[in-house]
Amino acid sequence: MSAIFFKPWIGEDYASGTRFGKRVMVLGEAHYQWDVNTKLDPDLTCRAIRRHLNREHRHAFWTRIGGAFLGYKPSLEELQRFYRSVAFYNYVQESVGFGPKVAPTPEMWTQSEPAFAEVLRDLAPQVLIVLGYRLWNHLPNLGRVADKPIDGASQTQTWRYPLPSGGTCLAYGIRHPSSGFTGSKWQPHILEVIRRA
Repeated sequence: MSAIFFKPWIGEDYASGTRFGKRVMVLGEAHYQWDVNTKLDPDLTCRAIRRHLNREHRHAFWTRIGGAFLGYKPSLEELQRFYRSVAFYNYVQESVGFGPKVAPTPEMWTQSEPAFAEVLRDLAPQVLIVLGYRLWNHLPNLGRVADKPIDGASQTQTWRYPLPSGGTCLAYGIRHPSSGFTGSKWQPHILEVIRRA
């Protein structure tokens, strides 16, 4: 039985890695609830991205992620192309509470490890861009520190996760793309991680 509750978004071009030359997955921290009457369902991640790309419900978070890879604020068409090329998965597999300032509990971090290992096994990303230092600092130590730090970045460490299918996934944590986030600052570092993977 799967440990995953929130299904990952998998862009139609993700598996081929055509855009970046690698399979790239973006790792978010968690889902939050805004209404006590809203029932959480496994398609929440996919629905949130789809609604943003269809302009049904706009959220700057999704645009900022694309901007971190492209180096500028993307147009809708560019953003749609970007999300076709990547996978996106939220690490914590339950709602952490109401509003974005709530932190996951120690139990939530621990209980989400099996689902994370399952996603790495099933999607076999070659690159993992981790959104936020809190998440980066709570990821399981299933692999090893990668060889060289990322020069010129405020967060320089990279990590290699072994993939059951062979090879490794190179992970790198960036600042969370909330307010005050500048995608162009992170783009060169993200591209360097993709190059090294």
